[in-house]
Amino acid sequence: MKLNTVILDDDKPALELVKGYCKDSKLVNVVETFDNPLEFINASTSLDFDLCLLDVNLPLIDGLTIAKIIKGTPFIFVTAAKNRLDEALEVSPIDIVAKPVKQERLNLALEKTFSLVLAKRNIWENEYYKFFHLTKEDSVISLCSSDILFVESEKANPRNKVITIKNGQRHTLKGYTFEELQEFSPSLIKISKTECVSVKAVDIVEKNVMLLKGIEENGKPKQVALTRFCKKEIYNSMT
Repeated sequence: MKLNTVILDDDKPALELVKGYCKDSKLVNVVETFDNPLEFINASTSLDFDLCLLDVNLPLIDGLTIAKIIKGTPFIFVTAAKNRLDEALEVSPIDIVAKPVKQERLNLALEKTFSLVLAKRNIWENEYYKFFHLTKEDSVISLCSSDILFVESEKANPRNKVITIKNGQRHTLKGYTFEELQEFSPSLIKISKTECVSVKAVDIVEKNVMLLKGIEENGKPKQVALTRFCKKEIYNSMT
């Protein structure tokens, strides 16, 4: 997981320096940079970003006003305006990094923001992340607890589990039990000896059949049998 980040600074050398530091970071991904606050405002409604790095002193519209416009989105001031620190603190930035920017100081601010954003997401969504081993070349993948929609045992080796996640991708996890996956993602319900489904993926329930959302087979929503083994648990979870 990385925080999608935008940078706003009319000081182009400083902007490029901060951009370079961010590219070296494992916590953020720079999606766009701006040296004009009006261009940023016009673009911000269509940009998907988790964090904004901006200066306090900007032409036309200062950073304090920008901070109020993007209210609700975490931001860090990167500024040389020492005479405006009291004003800057009043709009509640995550941190204030002084210019000239040092990479170590910026990294501390990014780490602080990452921890706060992740903690807030955990509280709001009751989600967390974990690394799982894949069978392919012994690589690993980071998964969010709510991303797993469907799990089935691998036919060649039932100890491995084939998962379908929210974006429709499938991955084969190496040597995990259904119980371990259910502990990680409590929304998973075992519907047979070889399958688990997330309650969040259940779209339509008809007698002995469930239609799943977010999972397709041959261009149609995936359909699974609703057996007595899981029927009661599914209904209890959906009510």
